[in-house]
Amino acid sequence: TLQNAASGACLTTANNATANDTRAVLGACTAASARWTVLATPTGGTPVSEVVTSSPIAPTTAPLPGEVSEPVASAAPELPRVTIDTRMPTPTGRTIAVPAGGDLQGALDAAQPGDVITLANGATYRGNFVLGAKAPGGWIVVRPASLSGLPAEGERLAPARHAAAMPKIVSPNGMFALATPDAQSGKKTHGWRFVGLEIASNEAVDVAQTLIELGNTNERTLAALSSHFVFDRVWIHGRTTQHVHRCLAINAAHAAVIDSYFSDCHTRGGEGQVIAGWQTPGPVKIQNNYLEGGTIGVLFGGADPWISGMIPSDIEVRGNHFLKPLTWKGVWSAKNGFELKNAQRVLVEGNVFENNWMDAQAGYMILFTPLSQSNLAPWTTVRDVTFRHNLLRNSAQGFMISSRNAYGANATPLTDVTRRVLIEHNVLERVGGRAFLVSNELQDVTIAHNVVSNSEYVSLLLVGDSTNAPAQRLVFRDNLVGRGYMLVSGDGTGEGRVALNAYARDAVIAGNLAYSTVAPGVGRTDLYPTTNAFVADAALAGITSGTINGVVVPRAQVSSLSAFFRSGTGGTTPGADLAAVARATATAVQR
Repeated sequence: TLQNAASGACLTTANNATANDTRAVLGACTAASARWTVLATPTGGTPVSEVVTSSPIAPTTAPLPGEVSEPVASAAPELPRVTIDTRMPTPTGRTIAVPAGGDLQGALDAAQPGDVITLANGATYRGNFVLGAKAPGGWIVVRPASLSGLPAEGERLAPARHAAAMPKIVSPNGMFALATPDAQSGKKTHGWRFVGLEIASNEAVDVAQTLIELGNTNERTLAALSSHFVFDRVWIHGRTTQHVHRCLAINAAHAAVIDSYFSDCHTRGGEGQVIAGWQTPGPVKIQNNYLEGGTIGVLFGGADPWISGMIPSDIEVRGNHFLKPLTWKGVWSAKNGFELKNAQRVLVEGNVFENNWMDAQAGYMILFTPLSQSNLAPWTTVRDVTFRHNLLRNSAQGFMISSRNAYGANATPLTDVTRRVLIEHNVLERVGGRAFLVSNELQDVTIAHNVVSNSEYVSLLLVGDSTNAPAQRLVFRDNLVGRGYMLVSGDGTGEGRVALNAYARDAVIAGNLAYSTVAPGVGRTDLYPTTNAFVADAALAGITSGTINGVVVPRAQVSSLSAFFRSGTGGTTPGADLAAVARATATAVQR
């Protein structure tokens, strides 16, 4: 009987299993679990069974790196405080009909809260249209004269089926098609809902700037910001061979994009986004959209805000399909799918992020990396981020989470570090290289119950330098990972505990199940906390394929018949809740 002096628990195996690769754990001292047998085979003889007993083993005076069972005072991220009600408002005013060739700018100027502006189905309206100055107090709806050719409220638009019925707002040049008033004019606007419209760049230019500009760089106070915008079942797009800097800029308060379709938002040799916002106090909702973007899909932060203390806040990104078509590879620049450079209270849930490759950057699909681009916003931060129930598919690398970045040799240091980030119950399918890269200095980052179906290099890479403080309360637990060559590695240090000792000594690395399809046996168990398990053959360990909305994901779950079922912390099973991922992403991909 092998008994721990500190806990009184005995050495046993998960579910009293006896198969090869069964992990040993501390558990209840039952008669069956506490008795161990050593089989000795003398030369030329037969095996002899011998019962071995020993005295209790005294614990070490301090835990080894990664051996802490729970982080000290770990803080969970705060969810968005405000969510936007995107239900269609009831009109209370006039209906202003703008026929084909009519004065749309005049209608935008004349409309008042409660009015509806109707545009002729299929007609094209060309102009750099500026929304008229409006005081808060209601909604102005801009929509087709007939809604019969559009999807119902709450359903995503599909241009192939609905474009013929949609009025078109097209830029006459390389500038915006739709914008809020310039703050230098002393004007601002509020309360606009755009429904069932096609909003596009000019087809004759090679380079298009931002197609829709909500806010601009001239606002210097919160009071100067325009607010309350909803884009509902709209098609916003560039042209197939055209450089498009940005499809939608959200630099206003209270903005939502729902059930819409973005396409051909791409550029080469620079940076562009499908949706970006750097001067919005929030809330922002991006839900149930198709987001086709080359360089970056959705970005918050990046450019420094002109309003002191501004942090984009209370952001929901749910149920979207982020896609870079594979035909764009080598044609349009690629960086990542989703990036936060300045944001707080962010919920990213139920999205499918598909296709990303090494090009303008290293190919990480998701980046959380606080950066003051012009060194004018030292308050810049990334904090309180919840990333759950998402599917990442076909990317060169997975997540990069850095603490704070200095831009240039004379950069002003940021006053905060990345903190309170939760990444849980996500599936990373065909994600090569590094699944998760995290830097030192960050605080309260938890990566738990994720599936990495294949990582060619390392599942968790720790990076940093000796001049920065170690990460605090980093948790990496209960993940099911294809570990490639290593489960945990440190830049310039090596594998396992030496990496933790250098970059995250109080980290919790527990309950993970790692299998190798690249180099069986390379990841040695003695380099890691004992609560993690390593197997050379996924099938023999009971790691099976799973199905998410009809798509088979290899090596995605632990069978209930496996010795590793419920072998994670607290009796949980390593890996993601595939049923929850399937529910959350059920309508994200609409072919």
